[in-house]
Amino acid sequence: MSAFPANPVCWSFVAVELDRQAGQLRLRRGLISLAPELMPPQSCPARIAGPAPAAGTPAAPAALAWQWAQSMPLAQLRALQQRDCRVDAWLRFARAPSVQDDLATDARFGPPGGVNFSTLSMAPGASAGRCTFAVPGWGYPRGDVLGLNAHTGQ
Repeated sequence: MSAFPANPVCWSFVAVELDRQAGQLRLRRGLISLAPELMPPQSCPARIAGPAPAAGTPAAPAALAWQWAQSMPLAQLRALQQRDCRVDAWLRFARAPSVQDDLATDARFGPPGGVNFSTLSMAPGASAGRCTFAVPGWGYPRGDVLGLNAHTGQ
């Protein structure tokens, strides 16, 4: 969650939902107003509000507006992590990993398929196997999504 600097009533957030039974990762971005009677979420500054709520988005309390949702198979993300060393390294940073088309983006910083400082291009013919560059020894913040032990990243 993060507040809009000029308006601390408006907060943007990304919900990360793991459905192990369905084998899906679901990401949803929303906007919360701490004072919806004074400033409903739809009146929050556009920069934080992002796009209008998507069609078919479930109804929300007056203080909450959903902006977008994405579901993706866990198997897809896990396969990318195993076959592409760059994706594996990127997953040591991404806390809300989103993959769409040939782009991996941390959804905390933009919508699926959007380009920002966290975006990794996975164009066809990308590197596979071991990375030839140094990869930090960080654990995986979403080891649960990757099917790894959440405490050790292994």
